[in-house]
Amino acid sequence: MMPGRRIIFFILLFMISYTTGFLSYKYTLWYGFGQTIGGDLRALIYWSAVSYCLVLAPLYLLICYLVKKSVHHCIKYLLYPIMCGVMCIFPVYFIVRSFSGGDWSAFLSSETLLFICFFASSGLVFGTGYGLITYSMQRFHREI
Repeated sequence: MMPGRRIIFFILLFMISYTTGFLSYKYTLWYGFGQTIGGDLRALIYWSAVSYCLVLAPLYLLICYLVKKSVHHCIKYLLYPIMCGVMCIFPVYFIVRSFSGGDWSAFLSSETLLFICFFASSGLVFGTGYGLITYSMQRFHREI
C-alpha cells in the first residue's frame, strides 16, 4: 500500500472516530438524560477536539504501535479496540481537571459519564479501524 494512501486512511479514521464519539455523546445525552446539547455545542466541539487532538490521537497511535510490536498473534486485533477504548480516562481526566479546579467529586458527575461515552466509543472505533487498516496492509503485501 502506498504511504500516501495509508496517511489518508488514518486521517479518515481519526475523523470517523471523532464523529462517532460526538454522536455517542449526543445520543447518550438524549436517551440517557432526555436533554439536547443546545447552547453547549461550541464548547463541546472545542473541548472535545482539543482533548482528542492533544491527548487521545497520539495516545491511540502509541497504544496501537505498542500492541502491534508486543503481541504477535491475531489477538492483537482484539486488543486494539479494547486498549483504545480504555484510554478514554485520560482525556476525561484532562477535561474534568480543567473545569473542576481539583475537585475529585467531579469525576462522578453525569457530564463525566457523557465524556466517557464519547471517548470510549471513539477508542473502540479507532482501534477497530486501525486493526482493519493494518490487516489489509499485511494482506496486500502478501499478495504482491
